[in-house]
Amino acid sequence: MEWLQLVCNKNYTQIIADTKNFYTEIQPTIFNDKQPIIEEQPEKDLPDNCIDLEDLQQIEFYSKNSKTHKTVLHAREYCISRRLFTSVNRCKHYYVSINDKTHHNRLVIPFYNNQNKVECYQTRALFDNQFPKYITKVGEKCLYGENTLDNNVPYIFIFEGPIDSMFVKNGVAMAGTDLSNKQQSFIDSCIGFEKIFVYDNDTDNKQLARKINNKLKQNQKVFIWPEKFSKFKDINEVCCKLKIDEFNWKFIVDNSFSGTEGVVKRVLSCS
Repeated sequence: MEWLQLVCNKNYTQIIADTKNFYTEIQPTIFNDKQPIIEEQPEKDLPDNCIDLEDLQQIEFYSKNSKTHKTVLHAREYCISRRLFTSVNRCKHYYVSINDKTHHNRLVIPFYNNQNKVECYQTRALFDNQFPKYITKVGEKCLYGENTLDNNVPYIFIFEGPIDSMFVKNGVAMAGTDLSNKQQSFIDSCIGFEKIFVYDNDTDNKQLARKINNKLKQNQKVFIWPEKFSKFKDINEVCCKLKIDEFNWKFIVDNSFSGTEGVVKRVLSCS
């Protein structure tokens, strides 16, 4: 009773008088046999059971499991050999999915939109018997690298795949060879940046060659691979060979062309 007097700042007689006026009505519980309403769950951001390849506790735990040991260690070795952990425009997180129905035993690369939310992801095969090499989450996708654009670099470099774009400041990736409508809208909204397409150095791909020529004829800038880089298939291969984590974006600018000049430069570089 003493604590109640202190809390209420009333004496014993006042508290007793108050309790006489206290009344509550207990309402009966009503039961019904209707099923509860289950709200629709949001779509998953990542494949099932993803392991963060830079979380040492997760790595240690799953490396001790005979079923996941090979996949986890191989995924880390792949990232290290391709310099993904140290690249200048690296992904915030790299994962490997160990038992997703579609993406199991594959490297998972999340695509963060300009709000820093995972909106899409692409997975890459880690073993020779996996097909296809790349799988992109079904549905509309943002660009890889939307969340890392630097206003101090007046260019946006548009790559096919995210791994190459990780080695160039303001590199973004389409996860393909064409911009989707949503990706195009984002690119159009980036006022003040000049856009340059950086395709793989795949001279035998006739379909890609036609696409590049069309871009050039539309006066869109495209990086033309110089002859001294003819033996490399993409930017990541150059960086791995030279043991560098950043490909100089100014070199790309200096070797990018549009219109008739670009068509001629490309013909000469492929001859």
